[in-house]
Amino acid sequence: MKKVPLIVSIGIIALLCLQTFWLHDLYYVNKQQQIQIINELFNIAIEKELTIRECDSLSNKKDAQLIVQSIDSINWENIKNSGRTICYSEILTQNMQDKGINNNPIQLHVLDSLFTEELNREDARATVVRIFYYDQFLNLIHEIGNDRPTNSSTIFTSLKPIGTKGLRFVQAAVTLPPELIVEHIQYELIASFSIVCIVLFILYYQWSIIMKEKKLLAKQKQIVYAIIHDLKSPLNSLYTFLDFIEMDQTEPEQITILDKGKKRIKQIAIFMDQMLDVFRKNTSPLQYIEIHLLELIKYIWQDISNCYPDKTIQFNIINRLSTETFFTDPMRLERCLRNLFDNALKYSDRDVSITVTLSNNQNKLNIEIKDTGWGIPKNDLKKSGNLFHRVKKSVKPARKGYGIGLCSVNDLLRELGGSLQIESTEGVGSTFTIQL
Repeated sequence: MKKVPLIVSIGIIALLCLQTFWLHDLYYVNKQQQIQIINELFNIAIEKELTIRECDSLSNKKDAQLIVQSIDSINWENIKNSGRTICYSEILTQNMQDKGINNNPIQLHVLDSLFTEELNREDARATVVRIFYYDQFLNLIHEIGNDRPTNSSTIFTSLKPIGTKGLRFVQAAVTLPPELIVEHIQYELIASFSIVCIVLFILYYQWSIIMKEKKLLAKQKQIVYAIIHDLKSPLNSLYTFLDFIEMDQTEPEQITILDKGKKRIKQIAIFMDQMLDVFRKNTSPLQYIEIHLLELIKYIWQDISNCYPDKTIQFNIINRLSTETFFTDPMRLERCLRNLFDNALKYSDRDVSITVTLSNNQNKLNIEIKDTGWGIPKNDLKKSGNLFHRVKKSVKPARKGYGIGLCSVNDLLRELGGSLQIESTEGVGSTFTIQL
């Protein structure tokens, strides 16, 4: 229970981290898409600037001349090293750029205006900050613009070669507002925020339910502890009182009645211990000592069988052990055996046979308790051992109980590092095997 707030907190942090990483990647992808659009618009502006420059050049000449440039003059190696894919129309365009590098160079102020016009036409909502003009060694030749690009929202276009020989390059710095990218992913943001809110609400709701159950369980435990504490004292007094009366009795019938009363008091005391085992989960430390298993089983059986004087019982012990002594916690093992013996006698007819087989298997102790009782229906077999679960039989008389016996056995064996296996056939009997 104490780990619940920590687990909920870890879940919330993990959810927020996952959503943050997802939104970051989504923002990055949309930003790259916007940068790609800006690069394409910058290429269009460069081509328009070239067209205007060539038209102005032709209008200033009286005699137009056709100049044919050999294909060998194009620097294909530079184009190949740049990693770009160029079509024939771009080759012709860049060829025209080659002619104007020295005689009619690119006009940056015109390019600035054309680039701004393209951005506005496409409603890119980006602002041109500065345009740079470099030589073949990427040394700055000239630049124009109003401000130096220092803002974190400023992006740079890729270097655009002017001509086929790689002698000149142009680049633009553009301010891309973050809110523009956010607008493109606004629906994803709304969906992400909604998912986070829903998951947080579910976690909070589950956490609140768990905390309420925890408080209720703690209150129930306190009540159980108080009841058992209040009952144990008068039970002990009653047992002592019956024992004192029995000492002065001489008639066998009265002695038998007093013995039955004392045995019922013992059963109630055992039931109280079972309740404490279930609610406390046996928090007391284990105390391993060497015990004589066969003697312990005989002692427990004699004590339990005396509580059922009306039954005809055939009890057998098959001992296949290589040694008679074992190290274990005798108190816990005794409670397990008492529960199993009591169930075997309680849920059986007047004539019943019980066989206990002791054996070793791969350094494990096996205690098999086989009875010829009523058995457990197949539908209830998987639920056997659950707290408060009781098998309902329509053809057999009802027995008083609360469905905590096998649950207590499972808990005790789990503490001892063992397990309980159940095999049962309704109307034939059951076999309970303890492995330690």
